[in-house]
Amino acid sequence: MAKMTLPFKVNDDPARKEFLVNQLIAILADLGEDSKPNWGKMSPQQMVEHLIWTFDVSIGLIQVPCSTPENKIEAYKRFLKSNLPTRQNFRNPILGDTLPELHFENLKNAIEGLQKKIGFFYDSNRPSAKEVQNHPIFGPLNLEEWERSHYKHCFHHLQQFGLLEAA
Repeated sequence: MAKMTLPFKVNDDPARKEFLVNQLIAILADLGEDSKPNWGKMSPQQMVEHLIWTFDVSIGLIQVPCSTPENKIEAYKRFLKSNLPTRQNFRNPILGDTLPELHFENLKNAIEGLQKKIGFFYDSNRPSAKEVQNHPIFGPLNLEEWERSHYKHCFHHLQQFGLLEAA
């Protein structure tokens, strides 16, 4: 499995979209059922299905509460605009230590499912495309803020499985 090197450019609008729409799925092609994470407990398929879950939240298919106190939301949102990656072993307070339940037959089908969710996220004709959706940490996010969150989140999990490193 070859590790790809990409610059981490969360503040570059075209680079974010290119990463999410094209590069992410191409990089996941190197992920195997038996790939081991550099940290954490998720299997490759659990990680991909976890990414699907976050896209479902961002497009309004799943509603989640925000665990961050309201007086800290703006400080947390500044992180989305910073060119800082998500730290290793970060835990989503809503998910805690629970590993995601598998919904797809195998890793290949999960990756195909992720690709469809990404397409739906960018579909401006979907009913919730103009709406704000609640993030479990950052609170209400618009499309651009969700794109930043997805970029950081997906980059983080590709690094977790040794598929990507920041240039």
